[in-house]
Order: sequence, then structure tokens, then C-alpha cells
Amino acid sequence: MESHSRLITTMALEVTKRCPLSCFYCYNVNDNDRDTVEITTAQWVQIIENLPKLKMGIITGGEPLLRKDIFTIIRKLATITENQILLTSGQIMSDEIASRVTDADIALQVQVSDIGARYDENSRSKGAFKRLERSIITFNKHNLLFTTSIVISKSNLNRLESILSFHMAAGSSHVLAIRYIPQIGQKDLGEKGLTISDYKYMLMRLNRFSKKNNLPISLGIPNLPCVALIEDYKEINMPHCNAGNDYYAVDELGRLKICPHHITPGLSLLDVSFEEALEGLREVIIKNKKLPGKCEECSFVNKCRGGCRSGALSSARVGDPVCSVQSTNKSKASYRDPDPLLRK
Repeated sequence: MESHSRLITTMALEVTKRCPLSCFYCYNVNDNDRDTVEITTAQWVQIIENLPKLKMGIITGGEPLLRKDIFTIIRKLATITENQILLTSGQIMSDEIASRVTDADIALQVQVSDIGARYDENSRSKGAFKRLERSIITFNKHNLLFTTSIVISKSNLNRLESILSFHMAAGSSHVLAIRYIPQIGQKDLGEKGLTISDYKYMLMRLNRFSKKNNLPISLGIPNLPCVALIEDYKEINMPHCNAGNDYYAVDELGRLKICPHHITPGLSLLDVSFEEALEGLREVIIKNKKLPGKCEECSFVNKCRGGCRSGALSSARVGDPVCSVQSTNKSKASYRDPDPLLRK
């Protein structure tokens, strides 16, 4: 079989499902079991040794810092990657951990989707925001390089500027803005998800905040050009989704996946080679790329490829929740926002 290894540039390692928080928007609910068995240090070393060379290695979870061996895993991953980033809840940080982060030469990304009492409420953890603040103080004390992320839903959309101001004050060098897509298993499925109007409102405010404060902001879920044209929001970086192309993930049991958000894991890299695991995902990749019928009729299809396909499958939808083609009966999508205020 022809080698596909050279095509892979980014890999996310989901080293644990354990987390001190229980955020309503977390995709961990897909597995419905945070106490599931995790593979060992030696098994992670075995998996990493069989991965292709990467430009970016992402350590994620759950909360990776809950693993006592996490820096062993980080050092091993560094042997095959040009850059690494660790995604953290910001709940577990100390001077000792910060020093080890510095020694490991790994960047951090901390999720901050609300502030104050609402942070505690959304994460279902009393005192969580105070722990986050203490961690950020430690980040800055040790001059750690870190970015921040925010999951935007109906619950925090109207406070977006206040939350982003906290990101700036914390010292974030870049914000990853992720629109909330409800997942199967979440109790409030759909209640906090963004509508098309919400989505346009979100982009307008992100664009305005970025321009006013010179804060780099990127989207973490693909933009849908049938709803918002990229040229109308020039301050926001809107990358394409490369899941199933040059971006993959390995879950806490060592199984290869298209991305952390995808509901269908493939074969374990403890049992087969990377190439065999990649071949085993062929049908999943084809299903992920198979677009709803209306998408095929859309004039923007080559620009968005159906938006977040993993999110659509995870929320039991055939299409991206905010896609205007899915939300109307139009056979052709030629949408342009009629309100000039939303394009400033």
C-alpha cells in the first residue's frame, strides 16, 4: 500500500478523559465514561515511536496534567515534532509544573469561556475561576508562552467583549474562538447552540474586538461561506478543517481518529501499524467527507466542504447546525448579509 505518513502534519494525543471540570460544552460526553482505562506510559511511547514525523503535536484530554507521566510523554513526542502545544483547563498549575513546562519547551493553551461565577457555573466546579486566575498568575510569573480558547454559545455570547478583555489582561497572545456545537449525550442538546443570526453576531463582534485591540483571533470550527463571507471579517483568521487529510488524533485507548471531536474511533495503534490504522479509517473518512445533498448543490461547497463534519455527526445532524443551506430550502446558496452593520 502507498505510504500516507508523509501527508500527516498534525496529531492530537488525547492522553486522558479525566478532568477537574465538567463543562456543559465538552465533547468528553461522547464516551460517557471519564473513568475509562487509560493506556500506560510505555504504551504511549510505543505509539509515538510508530507515528510519522509531525509539524505539530497536540497534547489534550481531559486535563493532561492529571497524568503523572505527562512530561515523559511530552519529551517523547518532541522527538518527532517541530512544535508542541498542551491544552489545559488551567486548574492544575504550580511553580514546579511551570518550571517543567519551561524545560519541556511546550506552549500552553488554556480554555476560558466565561469569567467569575459564570465560569464556575458552566464548568460545574466551585472555585474553578479562582484556580484559573492563580494558574494564569503562575503562567506569567514563569514567562510561559500561552494562548487561550473560548467556546461561544448562547450562554456567553452577550458577554463576549468582557470575556475577551479577560483573555487580553491574562496575557494571551492569540485567541481560538470555537462555536459550540451540541454533542450527543448532552442534556441541553441544542438549547445553547448558535443560530445563524447568533453566528453572524459572533463574527461581527470578534472582528471588531480584534481590530480595536490588535488581538489575533482564529476560528476553531470552519467558517461557512454560505453564512459569512471571509472578506467581510478580515480581522479573523478562518482556516479550513484538515481532519482526515493531514490532521488526526489518537484517543486515550490508543485508537486512531479523524479528530478529537469525531464519534468513530478506528483501530488501536497498539495492535496495528500507523499505515494499517490509517487504512482502517478509510470508510470513516469517506463518510466524514460525504456531504448532505443540499451541500452538493451549494455554490460555496468547494470553500467549506460542509463545515464541521465531525461536529455534524456528533450532534446527530446531517449538516453543520448553522449552515444556511441546511436551514432553508434554497437549492443554491448565494447568501450575503443584508445588514451593513454586521460587516464592519
